[in-house]
Amino acid sequence: MEPHGHTTEDGSAATIGGHVALDFINDLAEQRFQEVDPISGYELLADWAMDAGLLCPPALRHVRDESLEQRAEAEAVFARALDLRQTLYRVFSAEAATTDPDLRDIATLNEELSIALCRRRLKRHEGRFRWSSRGSEIALDVMLWPIVYRAADLLASDRLQWVRECKGKDCERLFLDTSRGRNRRWCDMATCGNRAKARRSYARKRGLAE
Repeated sequence: MEPHGHTTEDGSAATIGGHVALDFINDLAEQRFQEVDPISGYELLADWAMDAGLLCPPALRHVRDESLEQRAEAEAVFARALDLRQTLYRVFSAEAATTDPDLRDIATLNEELSIALCRRRLKRHEGRFRWSSRGSEIALDVMLWPIVYRAADLLASDRLQWVRECKGKDCERLFLDTSRGRNRRWCDMATCGNRAKARRSYARKRGLAE
């Protein structure tokens, strides 16, 4: 975690997505984000960002307090986060399917990237350089910046070829396939994987019975 409430570069890898941008896509698709009023949605977004390692507790308290003072701005950030989630999903889903993303989505992502990158600066801390974020003490959209530039970094890296979309029925979760054989099919074996196995077992039994 960076000091003074700045955003960090690293998201948690111990998640279904295995990458903070993919986790953002997956988690913001959940019902708790989709069926909530904008101000409560902003609070959920801020809490999620802290859990993902993008905000430290003092920064979380600050943006939550500021969101109550700047309700319209907070609502706009939450709406922007949902739009960004949709854009990133379409881009990564297209790449997972080895098709070309929509140029409009790439343009939208580049617009967000220009906002995020202009906030980046080098900072010297404890004998080493590290990335920091200029203006993070006052900006309500601070949690979106690392999501955007880490998503862009993934898109421009060799790891993009290992982005997968779950093969589970009615599941659209994305994940970074770090399995040894690069043959992971499910976002989570305990959910989508087991359901798929149960359906195959039922189909076999039904076929034998007939």
